[in-house]
Amino acid sequence: MRVVVTKSSPVVVVGASEPETVTGDIIDLTSFDKCFAPSPTTLLFIFDQPIDDPIETIKKALSQALVHYPPMASLLTGADEEEPTHIVCTGEGVPFVAAAASCTLENAGQLHLLDLAVRYPAEYCRLSDPLLLMQVTSLTCGGFFVGVTNNHVMADAAGLAQFMQAIGELARGMPVPSIVPVRSEADSSLSRAFHSRAAQVDAVVATGLHDII
Repeated sequence: MRVVVTKSSPVVVVGASEPETVTGDIIDLTSFDKCFAPSPTTLLFIFDQPIDDPIETIKKALSQALVHYPPMASLLTGADEEEPTHIVCTGEGVPFVAAAASCTLENAGQLHLLDLAVRYPAEYCRLSDPLLLMQVTSLTCGGFFVGVTNNHVMADAAGLAQFMQAIGELARGMPVPSIVPVRSEADSSLSRAFHSRAAQVDAVVATGLHDII
């Protein structure tokens, strides 16, 4: 049987209240991030346990999480399209797509990543692109997928996992995330050895995240 995926037009989700970071605040990229062209990464989270209205629940939790993580709803800036130097906290919001697939989790093998996540229009992220894109796809069995695409200069897999944990906790009704982000104003030039280890973490950090929500 052919699986059909229907998607809504993207809506922009903004912070639920006044963000903790003042709009217009500028955050320097690390020296490590400045060495590479801004590249997109996509993570897919699979949930086999139904929750009440997963699309609206996660959309609301995303809005609440952006209050604590305002840079996620921001833009890059720099003198050159391929060499961004700063994140400007603009409060632009996060494009969010609601989708439905005519299958259960058991026969979701016919689905492709393009069915389950929003992608950037180009190979690399442009200065005008949002730093985060999200899609929630409901299934006929009550399970659902959450596809998250982000600009890697915003967060590596460990950072994105922390953000998704915050969304999961807020979706469960917690008033604030258990881990509230803290930003250092110091130049965070890190050793290549540390980032080599971080790259290894990127490959495995999503393991076990099915229990986030």
